[in-house]
Amino acid sequence: MSRKWKIFRPVLDFAEHYGVSVNGITADDIVKGNLKVVLALCHSLHRHFASSAVANPQVDHVVNKDDLSLFSWVSNVTGKQVVNFQSFQDGTVLCLLLNKILDGVIPNLVLEFGSAVEKISLALKVSSEQLSIGTSLQADAIANQRCREKFVDYLKSLYMVHSNKFKKVHDAFEQRNLRRELKRQQLKEQRLQSERRGSELTYLGDLSQDKSRIARERLKISLASASKGVPSDENLGNVNNTRRQIDELEQISNGTVKDTGRQIDELEQVSRTIASKKMRGMEL
Repeated sequence: MSRKWKIFRPVLDFAEHYGVSVNGITADDIVKGNLKVVLALCHSLHRHFASSAVANPQVDHVVNKDDLSLFSWVSNVTGKQVVNFQSFQDGTVLCLLLNKILDGVIPNLVLEFGSAVEKISLALKVSSEQLSIGTSLQADAIANQRCREKFVDYLKSLYMVHSNKFKKVHDAFEQRNLRRELKRQQLKEQRLQSERRGSELTYLGDLSQDKSRIARERLKISLASASKGVPSDENLGNVNNTRRQIDELEQISNGTVKDTGRQIDELEQVSRTIASKKMRGMEL
């Protein structure tokens, strides 16, 4: 009995605090099961909340699909569960929504210690000044769930601002990706061009070396034929000098075809001189 009394006493105090008439109704009568007292309490509760509904007919729990879509969007953005208009009463969800749109525009101090009216008032002020969203809504109207149509229009305006911002961010991201891809293609093309130029230079170098090698082989054959059978020391000295010139020529790895040709002409002239001396010696 004592335990039940402790339960019903706070209930009656709570009802009386919110304007429910509990005159003549005691916790003892309820615990004892006095039907007249219980019926009187039920009648007082019905009369109080029925009159409140008549005074404020907009307070209901009917939410259409468009409103549910808005609530779902707010939930996704803020991370808070939003199921109906009551979720906006304390102003916290509205402030969190604006913080997402404007990157922390509402101070944490206001979120933690501000009253519902203070939070909603600041949210409306920020929307008007920084987002150019004008509205005739008052903070107490949102807190008391009045003017729902205007509040829905206000949420739609916030949704449009957030969508445009997200689109701009997405477009900027796509542009950065496009520029990065173009830069990558340019670097790839430059690398391919460098490789092609390198291949051409390698081919020309190989060709130059091949020509120089052929010229040197021809020179060796000519000199060998010219110096064959020459007994004199003078001729041997000339041949050795020629061979030394050939060795110096072989050390030139990056010479051009033109320079190599000129050296070949000079060496062939030396060969002809040696051959001429040989012929004169044989005649003598």
